[in-house]
Amino acid sequence: MIRPRSHLSPIARPGQSWENRGETIRLDMNEKVPDIGISLFAEVISQLRPWMLSAYPEVNPLYRQLAAFLNREVENVVLTSGSDAGIRQTIETFCDPGDELLITYPTYGMYEVYAQIFNLRCSRVCYREDFSIDFDEIIEQLNGNIKLIALANPSGVLGSLLAKDGLERVLVRASEVGTVVLLDEAYHEYADTGWADRIDEFDNLVIARTFSKAAGLAGLRAGYLVCNRHVRNWIYRTKPVVEMNAVAILAAQHVLANPEVITRGVAETKAGAAYLAAALADLGFPVHQGHANFVLVEFGAQRDAVLREFSERGISVRDYGGDEFWNRYTRITTGPRSVMEHVVDAVGSVVSAERPAGSAA
Repeated sequence: MIRPRSHLSPIARPGQSWENRGETIRLDMNEKVPDIGISLFAEVISQLRPWMLSAYPEVNPLYRQLAAFLNREVENVVLTSGSDAGIRQTIETFCDPGDELLITYPTYGMYEVYAQIFNLRCSRVCYREDFSIDFDEIIEQLNGNIKLIALANPSGVLGSLLAKDGLERVLVRASEVGTVVLLDEAYHEYADTGWADRIDEFDNLVIARTFSKAAGLAGLRAGYLVCNRHVRNWIYRTKPVVEMNAVAILAAQHVLANPEVITRGVAETKAGAAYLAAALADLGFPVHQGHANFVLVEFGAQRDAVLREFSERGISVRDYGGDEFWNRYTRITTGPRSVMEHVVDAVGSVVSAERPAGSAA
């Protein structure tokens, strides 16, 4: 009987729990809402040729274009199949079995999964209830035992943004003890921030980015890492034969050549988020609007009724569960006001149905 590596036994990886999400209003996975639009789709398809599906993809043109877009060198970037693959490559490059990974909590769930896969110990520094993080607590743990820190900035769970001075202190101390800092900037466009221009200041900084969120290409799995040449030299050794598929390369090239695709979409998303937050607050629900493409809502005693209404209307949202504090929130991906109005209508119908007859609106 064949046996896997022993540490893999406790890992459970369920398959996809959905089908036909394209037929719903997809506000559960922080994708671009409602989609990339027919113009970008048609442009990419018009450039696709039969041989591109038969030949191995050519990545060099995208490497050069992305480096120019970032005002960096090709030797500063690594193309990846989504930022998730870049996160995995970074952990695989720098962590040996038994090493320790430090994460904030709550955060992107795959950090802990990769810790399990690569047989790493994983420790947490928890966010406080005001959505802030204690940087001193992180620094106190950097005594040489932590091999890598994974920090999402902004957070894809809370939408919170790490304070610049606190992050700088972490980077400096981590460098002193030989700890790699993986900065996950999947949502950086919504916060109008980013650390790509500072990679040469820190010998331990790796930035993971994606075309899945603001660029709207989640279905194509396109992402990249940004770091200094020395760090890139090591990570590049763990890359697959070809970093991206041919269609993803075409779409990424189009987005980089037309950055208004991102800026326009981000503006629409922010406007929609502001509308949604105000409308839900008017209906009596506390809302946290952070620095990403979603809001967190406390539906309280009406949560079950609201979620049922969403389901009946084909609106998918992310309902947090399990954690004693964070499970009171429902996460709703934001997009143009025209889409957010469906959410407000659904919640409003629940409020109206549960309001006693004759009561004031």
